[in-house]
Amino acid sequence: AIEGLSITPMFMYQHSKTNGYPLADFTPNDFVQTRQFDIGESVDDKWSFAGVTAKQDVKYGRFVASGTYFYRRATDIEDTSDINALYFWGIPYYVPAPLLNQLFTKTYTQEVRFESSFNGPIQFVLGYFHSHSDRRFFEIYNSPGLDAATGGALGTDLQYTQNTPNTDRQRAWFIDTTIKFSDKFQVSAGVRRAYLSHEGAYTADGPLNGGPSGPPDTWAKNGEHQNAPRFTAKYQFNPDHMLYASAAKGFRIGGTNSVVPAICDGDLANLGLKNGEAFKSDTLWSLELGSKNAFAGNRIRTRSAVYRIDWKGIQQTVFLPCTFIITANSGAAVSKGAEFEIDLAVIDHLTLNLGIGYE
Repeated sequence: AIEGLSITPMFMYQHSKTNGYPLADFTPNDFVQTRQFDIGESVDDKWSFAGVTAKQDVKYGRFVASGTYFYRRATDIEDTSDINALYFWGIPYYVPAPLLNQLFTKTYTQEVRFESSFNGPIQFVLGYFHSHSDRRFFEIYNSPGLDAATGGALGTDLQYTQNTPNTDRQRAWFIDTTIKFSDKFQVSAGVRRAYLSHEGAYTADGPLNGGPSGPPDTWAKNGEHQNAPRFTAKYQFNPDHMLYASAAKGFRIGGTNSVVPAICDGDLANLGLKNGEAFKSDTLWSLELGSKNAFAGNRIRTRSAVYRIDWKGIQQTVFLPCTFIITANSGAAVSKGAEFEIDLAVIDHLTLNLGIGYE
């Protein structure tokens, strides 16, 4: 053993299997599912998560290093024969229409940081973060006998197939500094500088896709930088009364859109969008001023705050008239309000709580 060093590993694993769905088709008081064919609907979902954290104490603080790995494989088979009959309402009889979906996910994260413990009023946290996520969604919609039922009009039983791999990467440096001006008053300021990159491809085919789209060698790529500053201040009047203020910026990672079939070109043009155009991160600023207090020997505790949140470039799901879906940065929102909460210990072992808010 090394003095001051601690290592904490962990591992989780889950495997779920079902041979149907916990849904009633027509009668809500039972789980009977009426189907035209015995296709064998099922879900097989397994995932594992592993992580390790190492901490090393040194003279003026400690180093913390951590890493995680997540893997998931999920297979879903659904019977869509009824819906398929609506798509092709002119065929003389039902044909089986199993829909197979598979999802693969691998995500790695690493972080290393230094947390200071100086003998003085200034402390800081400095670190580096990295993540890499690979995802692939695979779908096959094959209806044995469909082409024969349409008299050969389709030329295939394969209605739709999709292969969608994509990758997200993030690298970020961060620093946070706390200055304690007195026993009562302290402030903190920090920033996180991140570089985000996204890559994705969309390959699909079949009559429901309007023909082939997105050749496999066409990858959409997008990269961007984001800064996330944070400021806090706290004034502790005494052990029972405290006033605080905070301002922080956050963001949600953007990504790439699939290249949709040519039948959507007109719909995209009407919205001023380009086929396969990436969407950026959406951002928000959060401002808050609050107070925490205790009275009557800590038998009464109150928490109150006012806040404002400005959200810009909101990532919205856009349903195109051509029946395909994309994501775009669209619109903004403001949320502002106040909240108050009180805990009252009326007698020993009995505490009443009241909370009220306005937004």
